[in-house]
Amino acid sequence: MASPLVTHVIGGVVMVAVIIAVVNYGSIMYNTTRYNNLQQLYEEIASAIAVRINSAVLDAYMRGLNNTIIHLANPVEAAAGEKYNVYIGVGSSLSKLFPRVPGDTGLYVVVSSPDNTIYGYASASMIPGVEVARGRVVINKYRTGFDAAYGYSENGVPFLCRMPINVTERAGVDLSNYLVLVNLSLTGVNCTYLGKQYSPSRSDVRFTDSDGVTPLDYYIEYWGSVNALIWVKIPLLKAREVKTIYMYWGNSFAQEKSNPGIFTLLSRLGEYSGIQSLLLSGVWGVKYNNTASINIAGNGSVLTVSATYTASPGYVNIYSVQELDATGKLGWIVEALGSPVDTGSNSQNYRAGFYAWNTTAEKYSILLIPPVIDPSTSLSNYTIIYGNWSITGEVTGEGVNLVVNNTALQTIQVGKNTNISIAIAQRSISSTGEYASMLYKVRVDSYSGVYRGIVLSEGLANTSNQAFAIVLTVDDKGYLQVCQLDVDRLLQGQTQLDCESTGVSVDPDGEWFYINATIRNPAQGQGNPELELTVYRASDGSLVYQLPRQGTQGFTGRADYIGPIVYYNGVPVGYTGSEFDDLVAIRYGSPVDLTSIMVVGLPAGWIAELWDGDFNASGVAGSNGVAVLNVTLKPVLGVDGPVYLYIYTGDGVLVDVFEINQVISGGTIIEYAPGIRESTSSFSAMIHASANNICNVNVGKGGYVYLLDTGSTCIGMGVSNVAWGWYWTSVGYFNGSFYYFIENQFNRALYSSYSLTSTVKPASLRVVFGVSAEGLSNVKNTNTTGLFQLIMLRPFVYPEPSVSYSSGLIQNASFPQPPTVIVDQYSGYIVFSSDLTVDIVVAIKSTGGVVVVEVPRGVRGR
Repeated sequence: MASPLVTHVIGGVVMVAVIIAVVNYGSIMYNTTRYNNLQQLYEEIASAIAVRINSAVLDAYMRGLNNTIIHLANPVEAAAGEKYNVYIGVGSSLSKLFPRVPGDTGLYVVVSSPDNTIYGYASASMIPGVEVARGRVVINKYRTGFDAAYGYSENGVPFLCRMPINVTERAGVDLSNYLVLVNLSLTGVNCTYLGKQYSPSRSDVRFTDSDGVTPLDYYIEYWGSVNALIWVKIPLLKAREVKTIYMYWGNSFAQEKSNPGIFTLLSRLGEYSGIQSLLLSGVWGVKYNNTASINIAGNGSVLTVSATYTASPGYVNIYSVQELDATGKLGWIVEALGSPVDTGSNSQNYRAGFYAWNTTAEKYSILLIPPVIDPSTSLSNYTIIYGNWSITGEVTGEGVNLVVNNTALQTIQVGKNTNISIAIAQRSISSTGEYASMLYKVRVDSYSGVYRGIVLSEGLANTSNQAFAIVLTVDDKGYLQVCQLDVDRLLQGQTQLDCESTGVSVDPDGEWFYINATIRNPAQGQGNPELELTVYRASDGSLVYQLPRQGTQGFTGRADYIGPIVYYNGVPVGYTGSEFDDLVAIRYGSPVDLTSIMVVGLPAGWIAELWDGDFNASGVAGSNGVAVLNVTLKPVLGVDGPVYLYIYTGDGVLVDVFEINQVISGGTIIEYAPGIRESTSSFSAMIHASANNICNVNVGKGGYVYLLDTGSTCIGMGVSNVAWGWYWTSVGYFNGSFYYFIENQFNRALYSSYSLTSTVKPASLRVVFGVSAEGLSNVKNTNTTGLFQLIMLRPFVYPEPSVSYSSGLIQNASFPQPPTVIVDQYSGYIVFSSDLTVDIVVAIKSTGGVVVVEVPRGVRGR
């Protein structure tokens, strides 16, 4: 048997063999696990790269996207200290190195260990014909024009053209939010982008501050075929500074953003239909003196102001309700676009400028703009009828006692043996499509047999064959009824009434009612008139009947005439009174609410209060300066004594009291007006279109004169080299002097200018324009007329900032050019190490094929 030592040695050998076997088994398990882990990691990396390449290849084929750059951000090492390689290529080439890769024409990504023993792969594209190559990317950094990324855009759409504009401050004053005029010549102002030429239009012109991005507000005054006039609001311009702003254009999606709100006041005067809409706008007031008639009418584009005069001086002044502080470092300029009308009279036809005060205290008065005037004086736009109808005796026989327009006419024979009496007062609706409003207080009873109401006629009732009336009567049950009466048939002895009961009881002893009607005459050839009629009790103001008609209903014919009517089926015996027992007010030209009186020109929140005996009405002025006073219960005031108007502040402090010694009715406008008078008896600065001696300057017919009146001294400088016409006539005030300018309507070319130093510095200013006849000894029946289109008001310094530009400095937008990919070598596959910074570019070849290009950019760290 073996010795113990031998046995020990043999035992040791056996144990060593066992230990070696165990170690070898652990090594095999470790290598297998490492292999599997690395292969899985390599497949994940390959898959991530393949997905991005696949997307770029599809974009190239399907959407034509070229030069898509893929920036790879894979880990540098797969394990500690172990880098790897990335292969991109066609399967037929890669399969020779990596047997598991299919040997087809597809594009694959392989990630492998440096010795290629461990690898993973993924399919990048199965589209045949995709090539791979090594190459370079060249980026062109040279740029012409401006960087669109730092230019102006709206809703993500850039403006492709811009031009620098220099604004130079010349008055030595720091300016904020100042308006400058860009007088733009459209000749040669264009730019070219990608072969297309872009010229500015009013829809896509824009302005920015010096940074080229911050938008500036602007207003387009005029845009023609060869030039444009554009006002731009500059936020800040320091004294003597030369500031660069930019004008942009070249955006077909842009919409016009012209903003008239940049002006302190911009008023398109033609939008006012007449004196009522002018006063109720809250923007303008009206003062006039020694006028026989006034006409203020707009046609949508131009406001016509005309007047005739009873004595000298005569004037119509339209002034701004807004008062301007004239004590600041900046002044003001008013620019009026208008023209005088040659009336053949030696008079001052047209004027525009400033009315001034040298103290902050203004004296106010009131001006009544009535809906009525005495018809015996004028058959103008306003009519009042009050009192006797001249029906003073009995008429016998087969005839009609007919009174038209307050004049008793001869007896008209009728066709039947009927004695009737009719009193009619009619006034013509002055022109087609205009309105007439009428208020008529009538007495209704069940015993007198008198019918009272309104008449509508296509001619005077005694000559019309289409005359209809609406009259009030009482039915058999004692209810008020509204009846339609054919006046034409009535004149022929055929009484026909078509009545509708209201169900409203009438006092058996009689009761007063008001008829308030507005009618609009239809255009020639169009059906029937539009009518709005209401009837209400005089005692409590309650509405008892309403008749709205939109036209082509009810009455036939054209309502060329409207007025009150009284009908009696018989002949009044020994009648000496009036069947019209109270006032009738008619207004033509526009619809008027004859149940209210309006006080205009008040500061917002102030209170106006009217008293007539024990009746009172009050109203609070709104933001437009208008207080509405409801006079439904007494629409006629001042019959038995004076009417008093009280003006209070919003806190109830009494400011003014006025005594009105005349009859007024609903529909009257009472204007709380500052003490503005004619220019030669006031503190004012104006441009006149004159044909007479004014302020000791004899101006030839058809010339302009610059006028400054300080209240005690009138200074005038005649201008003879500018004939009457459509011009910008502007008056500016700055630092104690007034400046006058006459400019071309379309290009602002300066025709004439002047300056006058004022011996008195005004504390406040108001804009004023209108017509006048001053300096004439006999002005009766003289007519003066001015046409006004636009008034603009803004801050002013002199000299104003200058604006200059050069079309040679126009720039077009320049977008970064796409990189250029240069292929150095095509190959079946490309390979790079994980420690390199590599971009993959998917490019479209000129032949239309797609190539995947490896572009190394350097070594990267862990």
